[in-house]
Order: sequence, then structure tokens, then C-alpha cells
Amino acid sequence: MGSYMHIVFDLIRNFYKRCIILTALGLFLLSSCQKEYSAETMGLLSPKDTFMNYLLKNKTFKLDAFYSDVPIDFNPYDTVAPRTDLWQYVRDYLKDDTLVFLPGNLAQIIQGPNLISAGTPPVINVNYGAVSDSTGALLFNFVDYDYQPFTYQLLTFNDSSFVVFIQTPSAKLFTRYRRIF
Repeated sequence: MGSYMHIVFDLIRNFYKRCIILTALGLFLLSSCQKEYSAETMGLLSPKDTFMNYLLKNKTFKLDAFYSDVPIDFNPYDTVAPRTDLWQYVRDYLKDDTLVFLPGNLAQIIQGPNLISAGTPPVINVNYGAVSDSTGALLFNFVDYDYQPFTYQLLTFNDSSFVVFIQTPSAKLFTRYRRIF
């Protein structure tokens, strides 16, 4: 009877050891694999609201790329061959701007040393917004290279940037804005 009880106690002790180890392992795995559940990740917000929340959350951006989906001759009066990287054609006053997206669909363009023109204020307030078109594409209402209202189509956005584009007769022209951390 004594050896039988010894075997039972060993089984119970091993069972408890395994339970403790499995519980600790499970808690470790659960704590290291947390997924954020929000209205966006659960699909409860529209793409428009998701993008607008993204702009407000990430807030500050700089223009950092301008390119085409196919090689184009962006300036027919220069001697540069058709290309997809169009950064050289971006005006200097745009390259040093900082964009700050604020609540109420207000954005601030904080001009760097290169102003759009002499005497313009260092901070220019503009409106922005997003809306879905009839096809479901997300349109981004912002400004063009002269800070005039202009509508783009949103291509993508992630933790580090967002990309918008316009469709011309010959190509898609993309503009990427990099988040400033």
C-alpha cells in the first residue's frame, strides 16, 4: 500500500509541476502576443475616419518622394530623359516644409528657410479632409504645389508614411509624405 501511495503522490506532484510550467508558458505567450483591438482594427470605422484618425495621431509629416509609375518626360524643355524618379522637379520651398495635421480639418504648413515667396508668413493654415468617391476610393483633399486646394487619391498609409497620387493622361504621379517622429 505504501508504494502505491508513493506512486500516486509522484503522479500528483508531476501533474502540478506540469500545470505550473504550462500556466507560466501560456501567460508568457499571451503577454508577448498582444494584439491591439480598436475600432480601426475591428473594421468599425470607415476608411475615411481611419485615415483622418491616422493623420491626427501621427500629426507631423514632410514631403519625401515624388515619382511616376512609368517613365515620363516631366519637363519637355530640359535635356533629361524620361524617368520615374521626379524628385528633382519638386520645388525647394516644398522640400523644407513641415506639415502638421490638427483637429477640425486644419493643417499647418510650417515653411522652412525656402519660402514660397518673399513676405509670406512662416506658417500657412490650410484645410484638409478625406472623402470616399462613388467607386469607394478614398480621396484626400489638401493643397497642390502652390498651396491651392487640390484633391488626390490615397494609395496607402502605414506607421511611417502615406502616399497619394493623381492620374494624368500618361501616368500616375505619386507623392509620399514621411512621418516625423
